[in-house]
Amino acid sequence: MATGLTLTTAGAAEIEAAYQAGEVVHITSVLIGDGGGVTVPTDPDDLAAVTALFGQFGRETFDSDSSNEGVISGQIVINCRDYPGKTLREAGLVSAKGTLIAYGVYPARTSRRNLIPSSKRSF
Repeated sequence: MATGLTLTTAGAAEIEAAYQAGEVVHITSVLIGDGGGVTVPTDPDDLAAVTALFGQFGRETFDSDSSNEGVISGQIVINCRDYPGKTLREAGLVSAKGTLIAYGVYPARTSRRNLIPSSKRSF
């Protein structure tokens, strides 16, 4: 199983077009989902082909930590009270143009049902 986020084909195309035009791709939000009841992809090629989350239930603002060439670094804060009964199983980075730049799965085995407000999990 791939870990972290995988650059999508659509994301790579947007990044390449921006590079050729001397522009920058801005990541504005992170989509979060539960997989929609389907088996989410785990193969890198299948992950790269994803264009939308399978079971999106939220969108959070992406706070960029740094901007190093070739690296996307940042964080989101998910208030569990905003999504009662939901289990995080997938996430994706979205550009200002609405393109799913990167997609990743969150292993179900790390799910925690009774989170306290100060719980912190890394994706």
